[in-house]
Amino acid sequence: MQNHLVPNPHPIILPVPGIINRVWHKNLESEFKKIRNLLFWPGEPHTHDRCFLASIDTEFPGQLSESDKGRLREPQYNYEMMKNNVNATNIIQLGLTLSDRFGNFYVWEFNFSDFDIESDNQNKVSIELLKTHGTDFQRNKKDGIPSSKFAELCRGSGLVGNSSEVHLTWVGFQSSYDFGFFTKILSGQKLPDNMHGFMRNVKNYFGPSVFDMKHMITRFCSGIYGGLEKVAETLGVARAAGTSHMAGSDSLLTLQTFLKLINVCLKPADSNSSSIETLQKFTMNMNFVNSFVSSRAPCDTGLAMQVFKMLIRLEEEREKQNYFKLYSCQGALYSLAS
Repeated sequence: MQNHLVPNPHPIILPVPGIINRVWHKNLESEFKKIRNLLFWPGEPHTHDRCFLASIDTEFPGQLSESDKGRLREPQYNYEMMKNNVNATNIIQLGLTLSDRFGNFYVWEFNFSDFDIESDNQNKVSIELLKTHGTDFQRNKKDGIPSSKFAELCRGSGLVGNSSEVHLTWVGFQSSYDFGFFTKILSGQKLPDNMHGFMRNVKNYFGPSVFDMKHMITRFCSGIYGGLEKVAETLGVARAAGTSHMAGSDSLLTLQTFLKLINVCLKPADSNSSSIETLQKFTMNMNFVNSFVSSRAPCDTGLAMQVFKMLIRLEEEREKQNYFKLYSCQGALYSLAS
């Protein structure tokens, strides 16, 4: 009997890797369906570890008050400054990048309607900078996403929360504000009064594996310093899409730079050091909570070891996989029938 192509009544719609998906109110639900399909791909044997890395970046109206440089070594003071700014302002953009075990990057740039340039608290210099780099505040207000709707769909997507079957490692760069705005949106409440309450919320939403790249390079990577673009340039990582100070592009650059940083900082410091010893030194005290803390504090080294062993293993596996073949088999709109 002759084979015929017939439409599949339930096609799996997936995001296209390597492009920035700009999300507004009208396409919010369809983009979250793609995120869920990516995280929970029916029929794939590795569905729960398909995506294992996530990075975020936010754009917001800037800091309303300058920090006291003499107190920057005080953890609670740093948290108070972040909390007060986040609670007093509204988010403008959130960038999200997911990386799968085949080496693909999926990028979303969520544009919010919460911020009103005419009346809301803002740092004028920051606003002008965002305008220069392409933020359209009028369109955000008109076509943007209410943060409450974003939170509802985000919680239901499997992307965040302790009940999620997907165990992501989250990455940011100087990310206290990024996770501050994200947790504020997800909870629908102002940030807690103390840092410990905030960190409890971060763990509840994002799990125990959350890393701040700025803290990592400050403590463990000599010769690497500066902001995200400077660090990326030092490591030879080029911006693959978009422009700076746009959240989607910056989240992608963050994740690509993080992966390169792993390869650089995991090299043994000397010929007498094993890679495991170097890994142990590297993973000490580099988790997100310590981005607030100047002194050394305990960290789950065992967990960090597992994370970075997985990164190395999956990096090797990426080269052996043919993603597009798998994509065409699983995600095609048509199937063979006899």
